[in-house]
Amino acid sequence: MKLKILLICSIFIDAFSAATINNNKRKCYIPHAQKPSHNENYITLNLHTTSNEHLKPLTKLEFEHFVVTNKLVSLKKFNLLDDEQIEVKKRELNLEKRQNLALVDFKELLYYASIKIGGQNFNVQIDTGSANLWVTSSKCGNCGTTNEYDSSKSVTYKPNGEKFIISYGSGQVMGFLSSDTFEVGHYSLLDNTFGEATSETSEFSNLFIDGIFGLAFPEYAVNKVLPPFQKMLQDGLIKQNLFAIYFGGLGFGNESTITLGGVDESKYTGEITYSPVTRKRYWEIELQGFKISSTNLPVEGRTAAIDSGTSLIIVPVTDFKIINEALGGQYSTFFGGSYQFDCSKIQVLPVISFIFGEKEFSLKPEDYVARFETPSFKLCSSPFMSSGSSKSMWIVGDSFLRSYFSIYDFENSRVGFATAATKGSFATPTNSAFTTASNIATASIVIPTSTPTSSTAISSIATSDKPTPSAITSSLVASSVITLATSPASQVTSLSSTTTASPVGEVCLHDLCTLGKKLSRTCDPCVPLVCKKKVLCCRTDWSIECINFAKSECGLTC
Repeated sequence: MKLKILLICSIFIDAFSAATINNNKRKCYIPHAQKPSHNENYITLNLHTTSNEHLKPLTKLEFEHFVVTNKLVSLKKFNLLDDEQIEVKKRELNLEKRQNLALVDFKELLYYASIKIGGQNFNVQIDTGSANLWVTSSKCGNCGTTNEYDSSKSVTYKPNGEKFIISYGSGQVMGFLSSDTFEVGHYSLLDNTFGEATSETSEFSNLFIDGIFGLAFPEYAVNKVLPPFQKMLQDGLIKQNLFAIYFGGLGFGNESTITLGGVDESKYTGEITYSPVTRKRYWEIELQGFKISSTNLPVEGRTAAIDSGTSLIIVPVTDFKIINEALGGQYSTFFGGSYQFDCSKIQVLPVISFIFGEKEFSLKPEDYVARFETPSFKLCSSPFMSSGSSKSMWIVGDSFLRSYFSIYDFENSRVGFATAATKGSFATPTNSAFTTASNIATASIVIPTSTPTSSTAISSIATSDKPTPSAITSSLVASSVITLATSPASQVTSLSSTTTASPVGEVCLHDLCTLGKKLSRTCDPCVPLVCKKKVLCCRTDWSIECINFAKSECGLTC
C-alpha cells in the first residue's frame, strides 16, 4: 500500500546549540544525519543550524549592496530589467566609492531548507520565482561556500555535462548538469538532474547559501530540466501537485515551514482564498486592488508575482512614489532609492490591504515596516521598492508572505492565501528579526504516514519567551537556515529540563533587556545558559547599554 506522504521542512529558532567551525569560509553550518523519532502520525527529524556568532557581520555598505542585489535578482527573474539597465543602476549606486561605516549584524535575510544530493548536505534557498535546483560544485574556484557538491564522493552520481547559465539580476550562475540521488528527510529521488555551479558572481558570496531550490512552474526551468518537485510527484513520493509555505513571522523562535505535496491545516485559520495564475511561468496572479486605510489606490491592470525569493515588495515606478508618499514616507537614497519612516511613530502608520480573489489581505505597520538597527543608527524603511520599470507587475515577497499562509497549486494553476495561524508581526515575535550571533535555528521534516510506529521521541530545543515591543528591532527580510544534526536522541534534551521558570514578577532575559536587578543571575535562571554560549555578543536587537550590562553580568570579553 502506498504511503500518503506529506513532506514538511520546519524551522525553529533556538539560542542554545552551536556547530563546530573548522574553516575560514563565510558559511559555517555543518549538517549531519540524525535518528528520527516516531509518534502515531508523523516521522520527525530535528534539525539544527550554527549560531550566527560565527558569521562575519556585514558593513552598512555590504548590507545595502545585499538588499539592492536582492531587488535586481527579482527584477531579472521576472523580466523587468535588462542587462543595460542593471549596469546603469549599479553605476548610480556607485557602491565602491562609499564609506564602510557601522557593521550590520543580521539574521533572517533569506529562507532556506536542508537537502542532500549524493549523500552530501546542502542549504538551499526556497524560491518560488525560479524553477531550477542548483548547488555549488567542488569544481568552482570562486564560490567560497562551505558545502560543495563533489561527484567523486557519490556512488550514485551520473554525468550529464550539459552546460547551463542562470541570470539573477546583477549576477549569474553557470556550470553543467549532473544527476544524483536527491534526499528530503529519509525519502529519496533517484537520478534527479540538477545544476553544478562552477562559477558564481560575487553577489552570491554574502547570501550564506549553497544553492537555490526553484519552485516555479516547470515551463520556466532552464534547459527544460524537470524540477525536483515534479519528479517527486512523478515518482510517487508526494501525492498532491501543490506545496504550501508558512513563514512564521519576524523573530527569534518563530517556526517556518514548506509543505511539499499537501497542506498543513494547523498553519492557517479561516478559509483559503484562491486566485488563478495568469500564465504558467511564475506564480503570477491578478492584483484586484490595493488600499491604504480606506483609500483605494489605482492598480488597474496590475498583476502580482508571488515570490519567496524576494525580500520586500517591488512595484512599478509610477506606483512607487504614490504609495510611499501616501504612507507618509520620506525619500532617501539608501538602497538605491527608498522611503523611510520615523521609527518612533511606526504604530500610527496606516493599515495597508492587498485584494486578491475578491478578498482583502491586510498588514498592520508593525507587519510591513522593515526595520534594522546597529549601535550607531536605526532605520525604518518602507517595504515598497521601485522596479524602475513602467511594466504592470508587482513582485510580492516576504514582507507580505510572513503574515499569510500561501498555497501554490500546480494542478489547478492557482495561488491561495489564508490567515497564518500565528500572524507575523514586529509587535509580537519571540525576539528581534534582526539579530546577530545569538541565534541558532532548529527545524524538523515531518512526514505523515499510514502506519503508526513506536519509538522514543526526540525532545525539541526551543524557547517560548517573548519580548515586549520596546526590546525589538527588526529586519528588511526574514530567514531561517536549517541543517541536519548528528546528536542521538539521548543527547537532545528540552530546555525546560535544565532550567526553572523565572520567579513571579521578574522578567526573563529573553523577554526584555532591562537594566538593574531584573537582569541578574539570581532572578533569571536562563542567564547562565546564555552566558555559557556567549550569545549576547554584538546583539543589535537591544540597546548598547543593555548589551554592555549583560556582557558585564556574564563576564564576557567579546
